[in-house]
Amino acid sequence: MSLVKIDAVVRLLSLAWSAALIGLMATGTFSPARIGTMTWGPGHDIWSAAIAISQINFGLSGKLAYREIEQAIAIEVIESKNVWDSTNDTTRRLLKDPSAVTRGLRAGAAVKKNDISVPTTKEGYVTDWCEDLGYADFYNLAFRIFGFNAFSTHWLYISLLSLSYLLFVAVFFRDNLAIGTLTLSTTALFLVSSSSIFSDGLPSFAANRFLSTLAIIPLLHIIHMALRRRSLGWPEVFVLLAQAGLLAFTMAARSSAEWCVVAFMAFLLAVILMRRFKNAVWGSESGRIKSFAWSFASIPTIRRLGITGLLVVAVTTAVGLVRNSQFDEVYFREDNIPHHLFWHSAFLGLTYSPDWAVYRPYPDIPLYGDGAAFHVFEHRMRELGQPFVSNRSYYRARVYEPAIRNEYLKFIARNPRFAFELFAYHKPRLTFDLLVTLIGSIGAVGGMLAGISLVLVTALLVLPRQWLTSRTELATSFGLVWLCSLLPIFWAYPEQHAFTDQLWSSLFVLLEILSFLGAKIVQATIPGDAKTVSVQIPTPSEAHARS
Repeated sequence: MSLVKIDAVVRLLSLAWSAALIGLMATGTFSPARIGTMTWGPGHDIWSAAIAISQINFGLSGKLAYREIEQAIAIEVIESKNVWDSTNDTTRRLLKDPSAVTRGLRAGAAVKKNDISVPTTKEGYVTDWCEDLGYADFYNLAFRIFGFNAFSTHWLYISLLSLSYLLFVAVFFRDNLAIGTLTLSTTALFLVSSSSIFSDGLPSFAANRFLSTLAIIPLLHIIHMALRRRSLGWPEVFVLLAQAGLLAFTMAARSSAEWCVVAFMAFLLAVILMRRFKNAVWGSESGRIKSFAWSFASIPTIRRLGITGLLVVAVTTAVGLVRNSQFDEVYFREDNIPHHLFWHSAFLGLTYSPDWAVYRPYPDIPLYGDGAAFHVFEHRMRELGQPFVSNRSYYRARVYEPAIRNEYLKFIARNPRFAFELFAYHKPRLTFDLLVTLIGSIGAVGGMLAGISLVLVTALLVLPRQWLTSRTELATSFGLVWLCSLLPIFWAYPEQHAFTDQLWSSLFVLLEILSFLGAKIVQATIPGDAKTVSVQIPTPSEAHARS
């Protein structure tokens, strides 16, 4: 069999294997995830489902829901029948029961128009509170495709993951490096699903805190698209737009996925600088190195890099603008915002220092949990003689965010040593310890399946191909992806239920390193006269001519 045929067979095997791993995730095999359940503290799930049902069945817009639908769901999954009173063992048990969740969703969908009392004011509608409203869109799409049941969101997650997988394959089928990246990224995600990361706060793949993983393949697709050393074709552009759309949808459902855009922009800057430096050196004439300030237009395939970056920014920005225009005015009043609290998470990160008990602003401030920030806000509002809740008994979110931002910045400024030790030692140590614990929880079966992936990817790297991507640039991009994935937990806190992206990126980079080392070892064992593997990257002048 010729090397070309062997190359194609290995790629097909690699693709089939990664598809099989997605299949194992779909069935929940080897995973402790509780598919078809709701997250503990079910308000966000119930409100999102009620908003989706209200729009599907009654055409209610603005991300609003009827109270009768919320109540119908709550009756089946909350012992007290009240969304704001759900911290008891009976409710915990009901949320873990897919049949109870299905009953609740179908009860909400069964509410008739005659059973609904249309509110006279906007305050009479149900809204989500200070969370990402894209999760309601996720429920909406899941219900429309898979019906009103507990497993609809799970199958939508698998469907979107599979779609991004197929779009990646459609463009990079003949690219060994890209297919290897896809296989290892899928393997890393499978290993995450096999770990002990799941809990009441992160019960399943469709939990809002897990949805950010849907951005993984689109991000890697965009990176490989930008790195290719050839002109950008229209078919590639159309697929790129689709992947950018999936990335934008994921960020809408889980705003913490915005680290992917930060990673992409950092990657673009790094690649432009790397190519600019190399071009300045390689472009020397008569022993003179061209000035670093020489026009950036001479950078190899700069047009491809620029177009890719502009398209990604344009799509994600456009989706954000369209979504914001759909929110009802109630989300812009003083006691609500249509996304997750930002500075609140940063302030909670302060509690992860063992010195917090001594340094906390007031002695009655909790040592951990949301109350650590909310109680500070309550103290400040009392001192100013202002209410800290609205007439609906909700925290005044639009007052709270700037207030807690100021408290956070003042605390950091007044306690620089506390801040330095927190960010330089305590958070990194907690992150490392959590990473070791979660990786250690992956069973032997998961390790063996990952071993198969490593063998296939190592073979892809060893087989002779004409590479359209620089391995150095690719390795740099993966390093930046890993570093940027850590930003949310360094900003907020290294807690297990918020650690999905960080666990994935760490496993992914580890697998990539092992596969590249494996390829080097195999190549070193090949006799000199039998080596045919080479990395062929066009020279800067050739690449510039092609662009």
